[in-house]
Amino acid sequence: MSSGGQIDSESGGVGRGVLGAIYLACSWTWVIGMFLPVLQVRDYGWPGYVVFLVPNCVGAMSIGFLLKSGWGEGGAGAFLRKHGHAVALFSAVTVLFHLYFLGGIAQEIGQTFVPGVMPGGAWAAVVVIALGNLWIGGMRTGGWWARAVVVLGVSGLAVWLAYWTTGGHAYALPRTHGTKGYTAMALAGPAIVFGFLMCPYLDVSFLRTRAEESARVGRLAFVLSFALFFPALVLFTLAYSEAFNGGAGMNNWFYLHMAVQASFTIGVHLREQRAVWRGTSKWVDETNRRGVVFWQRAVWLAAGPAIVVGAMAWEQGWFRFGYESILSMYGFVLPGYVWSRWVWGRMVGGGGVGAWLASVGVATPGFAYGYLMGEHFWMAMGVAVVVFGPVFAAVWGRRGLAGGG
Repeated sequence: MSSGGQIDSESGGVGRGVLGAIYLACSWTWVIGMFLPVLQVRDYGWPGYVVFLVPNCVGAMSIGFLLKSGWGEGGAGAFLRKHGHAVALFSAVTVLFHLYFLGGIAQEIGQTFVPGVMPGGAWAAVVVIALGNLWIGGMRTGGWWARAVVVLGVSGLAVWLAYWTTGGHAYALPRTHGTKGYTAMALAGPAIVFGFLMCPYLDVSFLRTRAEESARVGRLAFVLSFALFFPALVLFTLAYSEAFNGGAGMNNWFYLHMAVQASFTIGVHLREQRAVWRGTSKWVDETNRRGVVFWQRAVWLAAGPAIVVGAMAWEQGWFRFGYESILSMYGFVLPGYVWSRWVWGRMVGGGGVGAWLASVGVATPGFAYGYLMGEHFWMAMGVAVVVFGPVFAAVWGRRGLAGGG
């Protein structure tokens, strides 16, 4: 058994790969997969869903092929150790994103499980769900696999209950055209594609699975997860998108699906924190421990406010603004790190933190302006700055060296 209750390192067969695939699919079906397609369909019609799904699956599946198993050079474990600060930041943002989302749907969760519950009781229930995952994070690997299977089963049950209790009226074919049109989708698309191609490389559950499974079983897990289980779960999101967009009847069983998936993902990330606190984590050493602990503490300081703000935002009608503001971290900030520090670094042997921070700093005003004013062109330009920033820095650095500067 590996540290922190993680996946064991010995080889396994097809059954082990299937269990790993279910675990990966459930850990990645976070609040983005459960709600972003709803917004994509609202804005761009079902083509917006395709723009979301394809890079999502390709980016996540590529880990099984571009990173080796094990902790040696070129392995997922070595990547995890080298980029531990960024992985910790990704986990912190992901946990807070889920807590914000759970706060937003707190009342709906309460109505699903305990009809007539007061809002305060619903918020308390969300806090219990979130904190309970810290304790559950100590479960052994087999327990996590079993829990992933249960979570997948609960989502399947929610699909059926929503259909049965409404006679099928909770589902409808997604619209072809959205409120913003295909031109806006083409301009917003680069952030979505760039984000989902790069962000999987900062997900600790992906990296640990790839590092600790054999090459064959690990690759099988990623293929099955993102060619089968994850698309199936996200197809459920597409099916209920019209319920949220006014084209079908709303049903509270959708919130059961959201609650268990969000709870599972929170637990996946918090169990890594438990391993760090115990000093048993294989990917945190003295060179990056301080930074990792900083982001973990930041999560706990911001957990309560994130839930309350999410609930207030949902009640006041500005939930989407907060949701997409956090989502921008996955659109250009975090993927910019992977691009600058790993992809570009592999191609040219460079890619420094300074180039990443500078490009993100330059891109942020344009990205924010494009979002707030509905000018998607500036969002595309923001992504372009992040992509080409390290290239510019490398060229500028070489010219400076050549000139003795």
